[in-house]
Amino acid sequence: MQHTAFVTGGRGKTGRSVLELLSGDPVLAAYGGTSRRAVQRDGLVAFDWHDPSGWRSAVAGADRIFLMRPDLDDAPDLVRQLLDMVADAHVVLLSEQGAGALASGDWARRVEEELVTRARHWTILRPSWFLQSLVEPRDFPHGILVDGVLRLPAGAAPIAWVDVRDIAAVAAEILRDPEMHDRAAYTVTGPDAVTDAQIAAELSAALGTPVHAQEPSAAILEGDEMLRSMSDLFARARSGVFAEVTDTVEQLGGRPPISLDAFVAEHRDSFATSPA
Repeated sequence: MQHTAFVTGGRGKTGRSVLELLSGDPVLAAYGGTSRRAVQRDGLVAFDWHDPSGWRSAVAGADRIFLMRPDLDDAPDLVRQLLDMVADAHVVLLSEQGAGALASGDWARRVEEELVTRARHWTILRPSWFLQSLVEPRDFPHGILVDGVLRLPAGAAPIAWVDVRDIAAVAAEILRDPEMHDRAAYTVTGPDAVTDAQIAAELSAALGTPVHAQEPSAAILEGDEMLRSMSDLFARARSGVFAEVTDTVEQLGGRPPISLDAFVAEHRDSFATSPA
């Protein structure tokens, strides 16, 4: 029997990597995200979280779903509506590390609860912080590395940073053989939990110039709406929630997870040109 996967966030960091690994398999790649315009193009399936009227046709024929949570306040309600349309599909939800321990009213926990309540078959992936966020300005608009100062709002607590390509490797394996992972939740991390100071030392060695870690000022955190909305996430980071290290990538993805030093070496030019 032929199976078809529907991948939401087909142009996002993780979604793109999932699609690359599923090349050759029947896949419906969704684009549109939270955009209010969704026009069929590039052979992708239009999917707009703001327009539920198009969802049913978008997911038609798919029996396996890679579900990126929409970054919207009403995500739990939107996810519930979508799940009602794919009752028989196996849904792989990309959540976040530690979400299962959050209070039941928390946004991330509510999305997971909708999944386990509505879907007959599901798997939850709970990744740590993305390594790619270190080099993408839109994740930290005021810059992470500016004038030799690494500004990450995690305090001295370690984080088990993970490469999105490793998350995708785990997701692709589950999408190909979901029965073995039915109703399971996996924490997905890199090989080590590292502090901001360790990241700064790694960057110093790679760039050949001193880099120092420093907590972003309150003015920076409060002056940007996106960063302000992530204050709870940063507080969790400081408490050590994201320090847990697992072997999920090696066990399910079939390869050792990408390390911080390997990532820094690969993206050295990006760090060298980090915007101010």
